[in-house]
Amino acid sequence: MSKFNQLKQYDIQPEKSVRYDLVDIQMNDHTPYLMVKPATEGNKPFARAQLQRSNKRVRAAGARGVTLENLAANRDDDRELYPRFIITGWGNVFDVDQKEVPFSVKDCVDFLEELPDWIFDKVRLFCVEPGNFAETVDREDLGNSS
Repeated sequence: MSKFNQLKQYDIQPEKSVRYDLVDIQMNDHTPYLMVKPATEGNKPFARAQLQRSNKRVRAAGARGVTLENLAANRDDDRELYPRFIITGWGNVFDVDQKEVPFSVKDCVDFLEELPDWIFDKVRLFCVEPGNFAETVDREDLGNSS
């Protein structure tokens, strides 16, 4: 056992979902929320799918480099990949007829396609930040009183 084995408690669990409130929108007088997992390399199925798509795009782009079209295509890829690998559920999501919609991958893809880019980008930024998925540990639990 390592002298510093206690640090493993701060590892990010790729299967752990946390709530992300979409505070910039209201649906039927409610704030919708997504249950999300990390969009990091620790989430192997997501990372593999994302790399596969990115590698195809890089080969196709050749010497042109990164373009605005590439950035938009990456976002569009995530709109398809997030419902499969990152978003595990939701709440307070209503359709145009004010009926609550149960989570499904298909409906989530449709939802993300309609979500404005700037709001979806906030979701993406949250999901790529590992600290948003870290367990918070009380200092007293570690024997530190400082």
